[in-house]
Amino acid sequence: TRGTPQMVHFGAYPKTVRDDDTLQVFGTVLDTAGVICSLSYRIDNAAYNPVSPLDGTCDGPSESWSLVLPGKTLGYGKHRIYIKAQSVNGDSVTDFVEIQASGTLKPTLWIDNFDDKNLVSMLPTNARWYKYHCGTDSSTLSTVFDTLAPFGANLRTEFSIVQPGDLSYEVYASTYLALDTIFMDTARPPIRGITFRYASTHSAATGSFVLEVQSNRVKDYDHFNKIIENTGGTWKTLSLSWGDFAQYGWGKPVDSLALKSINKIEFRMRHEGKGWLALDNLAFLSDSGNSVIGIKDLHSHVWNREPVYRQMYRGILFSMPETKNRASLMIYTLKGALVFRADHITPDKKSFYWDCRSSGGQRVPAGLYIARITAPGVIRESKFYIVR
Repeated sequence: TRGTPQMVHFGAYPKTVRDDDTLQVFGTVLDTAGVICSLSYRIDNAAYNPVSPLDGTCDGPSESWSLVLPGKTLGYGKHRIYIKAQSVNGDSVTDFVEIQASGTLKPTLWIDNFDDKNLVSMLPTNARWYKYHCGTDSSTLSTVFDTLAPFGANLRTEFSIVQPGDLSYEVYASTYLALDTIFMDTARPPIRGITFRYASTHSAATGSFVLEVQSNRVKDYDHFNKIIENTGGTWKTLSLSWGDFAQYGWGKPVDSLALKSINKIEFRMRHEGKGWLALDNLAFLSDSGNSVIGIKDLHSHVWNREPVYRQMYRGILFSMPETKNRASLMIYTLKGALVFRADHITPDKKSFYWDCRSSGGQRVPAGLYIARITAPGVIRESKFYIVR
């Protein structure tokens, strides 16, 4: 009796693919009464391309494969990867797996950096941070100014969680941003994820932190969670696409989260114990539109923790790096507007005095600014205030 090829194992990893990821498609096909003579694949409705089996040649009743595809070859959205196996007797079998490609995500909309409240005005005017404690309220929420670059002001929640033995549910503390009117703006690029800096401590070894994003699109359960690492007090940057989240409770796919309908962003502190959570530089991610100027630099460079400036009468003296090359100094507003620029600063200058005037000679207003000093192999940045 002539057999028919059958897929006995077929899968893909990861299910959500970023541009800098590789997608691995793997599996095994079996024909008990024949020989597999060819393997091929296609993405969505594209043409089929050949696949080499692991042993190099299709010449047996069982063949396995492992296909590697660069994430950047997939555009944003859902895709089907089809595998077709052909037998020498003319029979064939075709199967597919579905994956989600997130594309190149970049910060396109500030949520909050706790330094310049004008940034929050990009969200609904009623957007506000709150604290919550399930059980006896012993948590605090405050905006703290950290004088060590680069953090500037940040939002800090200190918590003390006690789990009574007679409670059947878990006690937790949280800090959250409430958007009483759902955040929807069709003029902006679709929101694909979130990025932020954070630091945390928890006295319990089992203590954990969870980021939860909520939408009202799914009426029965709209909570999408991602467990985030306890950093032990070290500041870290985390960028997440919605595909990194899982729905709490009902197990629905994460794309049930309406990408533009978000009414709550919550950071939860779980399990009995004491500690704190600090947040800074939160922004939404998109795969289209313009990046928020400055936030990429704030996240991607190693910061010099030593102060790069000191206050002087009517001006600021910046310490220049020790280098054999010429350096540049740029001053930006938090929204990324270039205020002042000085190039070709010679290596013999150990400092540079700025009189707090723009390149056009006007006095700059009071506020928070970003200084950036660059030279070949050197990047230094810091936030600083000008007080009038």
